[in-house]
Amino acid sequence: MYTSKQIEELKRGHLETRRECEALYLEYAALSQGLSGHARDHALYGIARRVGIVSQCLDKFFNIAPPDLNEELSWDDKKDIEITLHAFLLNICALPDNMAWLWAHMVPLGTPEELENMKFDIGLFQKRFRRNLPPELRTLEQSYRNWHRFALENRHPTAHRIPPYLVPYTNDNSGDPIESRNYTPQYAHLSESKKCIILRNSVRLA
Repeated sequence: MYTSKQIEELKRGHLETRRECEALYLEYAALSQGLSGHARDHALYGIARRVGIVSQCLDKFFNIAPPDLNEELSWDDKKDIEITLHAFLLNICALPDNMAWLWAHMVPLGTPEELENMKFDIGLFQKRFRRNLPPELRTLEQSYRNWHRFALENRHPTAHRIPPYLVPYTNDNSGDPIESRNYTPQYAHLSESKKCIILRNSVRLA
């Protein structure tokens, strides 16, 4: 499914992302020591914890189903990968929310009670919330909007509809037309859906 160049890029990206996760974990764990209340909770139990989960998910992907794997996974391995994928999607999409809540409590944008009343407006990618960010953070947020939209396209079905899964069969009929042997990783949320979600061959945290 992948070329040798893509396999090397994926392996290198995994190691780089793992180092980034470790650095982020330590950064927010250290930051939390100088905070209190809800700000500390979001830094330590929200961001740092989720970064650790995401890092473990990536390790499991590469341990069970490395990109150079050329044989079918066992049933148990498929289920483990699907469970890991669900955990990855939910936590990678929740990280920006924890970051937004951390910012809201650190500034602060209001009392805890006031923030609770405006909870649906607190989010890094929420238009009303962006007004409270300094210019450099607004620019950074804008550069990740496409990433955020793509992540949500996968996260929402995982939480509310049909979660992503590994295709439970293979096609080795070399006589099929080339169109029917398109092995680009993708899946549909619903069987009647005409739109398929393409699984990218790389992952970035931030």
